[in-house]
Amino acid sequence: MDQRTRKRSDTRAALYDAAIQLMRDVDYDDLTVEQICLAAGIGRATFFRHFDGKSGLIRDFNRRLAERAEQEMLALGPGASATAQLSVVQECLAQAWIGAHPGVRKMGLDAARVMDPSGRDVHPELLGLVIAIVRHGLATEELTSELPLELVAFLVVAHLAAATGYWFGSPASDLTELTRAALGQCLTGLAGSAPTPVPVPVPAIRRSR
Repeated sequence: MDQRTRKRSDTRAALYDAAIQLMRDVDYDDLTVEQICLAAGIGRATFFRHFDGKSGLIRDFNRRLAERAEQEMLALGPGASATAQLSVVQECLAQAWIGAHPGVRKMGLDAARVMDPSGRDVHPELLGLVIAIVRHGLATEELTSELPLELVAFLVVAHLAAATGYWFGSPASDLTELTRAALGQCLTGLAGSAPTPVPVPVPAIRRSR
């Protein structure tokens, strides 16, 4: 990573971390971009060079989620199946949201209302990770599809995102089970008979407060 890219990444992370810190005392709905910028020591114009608005900060949440999923996938070893790798993504996603601060969940819901369906802008790292998994699964013929590679990956991420969005409105539901079932349905189809992906143990993420 060159110095300019690292600086941009550090700026995004500083804005996200400042927002999370503020959410301890300020409700997400009342939190302003100006407050976030002041806490981060970063100008308002710079904020909008990185994010469309405060809901756009979900981009950094998703980046960190993707990094954790990639680390957990490495622990599976080089011979891991595409299904096992997708299960890691699902488990990491569920744990990240279950452990998230209520303000972050509101931010996720806010972002979902204006989200690009493809996920290119909101969670490009996660989408890229899933594209790599699906490409491997198609190459080994563990997975089959007549759809373009990127569209298959979009559908996997969309299933997980839809289950998470449903959970935002029904938090009494079990997000791990919802996302696991959503991934299973994506892999098998509504008329499929294959089993739901086997749970892959992933160390719990401490809730951010």
